Amino acid sequence: MDILFLGAGKPASGTKPSALKRIATHATVIDWQIHSFRSVFDDPTFHFLGGYHVEEVINAYPHLNFVVIPDWRDKSVLHTLFHAPSLGNDTLITYSDTIFRKECLSALASFDADIVVGVDSNWRFRYNSRTEEDRQAAETLRMEDYSSLQTGISEFSGLIYLSARVASVISENDESEIGTNLLDLLNYLKESGYNIDFLDVAGHWAELNSPADISRFVLGTKAETLDRLRPVVRRA
Repeated sequence: MDILFLGAGKPASGTKPSALKRIATHATVIDWQIHSFRSVFDDPTFHFLGGYHVEEVINAYPHLNFVVIPDWRDKSVLHTLFHAPSLGNDTLITYSDTIFRKECLSALASFDADIVVGVDSNWRFRYNSRTEEDRQAAETLRMEDYSSLQTGISEFSGLIYLSARVASVISENDESEIGTNLLDLLNYLKESGYNIDFLDVAGHWAELNSPADISRFVLGTKAETLDRLRPVVRRA
């Protein structure tokens, strides 16, 4: 399994690359991502496709595989994707500024499909203080445009699984034939005749657009841990 972190662009806020931002005292975003993927997939290979301050990520995580995108400033996310060193294995694509609960990735691994996309049906209310401006900026898709079994509007989380045969087909093209973003890629795959399945992550993820989203995610994880301890704790 190849795991591709798309991290060429500037962060939504601040100057530190999104992958290096801390979500807990001893954990960065990429720490969380690597731990989550390793807990679900056997021996994954990580590729970080970076541009903005990528040397900082290289210095902090020299054991990862890196692809430097020199012209990231005026190119699209698909341009970054098509610089991946291998698009012939089972491949999982994710943004470098998103984190997912391990349960979501386990559910993703259980699908028997060539293409699985992580979406959030609860996107409007994923966290209480989400502004209308942030909702308007969200990448959304109409489910019925891709599937006859699902309807409604969901937020695209950036998480995509591609089987080896689909990934190899993509590698025969380039972004000029497909578009500029990952939703364009999904449209291309649909028009190419592939069936697309969806995993509803239903709020069990976060992105770095808002501190409130990260706080909800981390505190929710602590609450779940306390709930698991409930049967064995006698005094606290």
